[in-house]
Amino acid sequence: METQRFDGAEKLHSALELRRYKPSDFDQMIRNQRNAGLPGIMTSRFLEARIINDPDSTLVAVIGCEVIASLYLHAETDARISSLVVKSNYRLMGVGKRLLCEAERILKEKGYLVVCLKPSDTSIGFYKKLRYVPIERSEDMSKQL
Repeated sequence: METQRFDGAEKLHSALELRRYKPSDFDQMIRNQRNAGLPGIMTSRFLEARIINDPDSTLVAVIGCEVIASLYLHAETDARISSLVVKSNYRLMGVGKRLLCEAERILKEKGYLVVCLKPSDTSIGFYKKLRYVPIERSEDMSKQL
């Protein structure tokens, strides 16, 4: 799949669609996750089981037919966000931030007051900019919604 080129974030964001996962997104999501170096647990069977159990748990950012970012919502007892992945050539353009804000909006609509996540070492600064704070005695971070 050919990657589209954008002259600026404004053009990119006008073409960006944030939506729930569709089955046609599956192969691209797996490829993006592997390219991002996510742990081995993120296999196609794991993703398929997660989506079958809760189809609304996965959000994607799409330009045309290309899935450029995705994340998972875990909304049970506590609200959690995991596996935020943005394709490398779309990083630092605000795509991850927009997808994360959409996930927070959905969780807030469901009545959650706090959301937690486990950042990678390289993403802590990103989450701090978005008002996530470390949880004492934990690797997790949280944010008041």
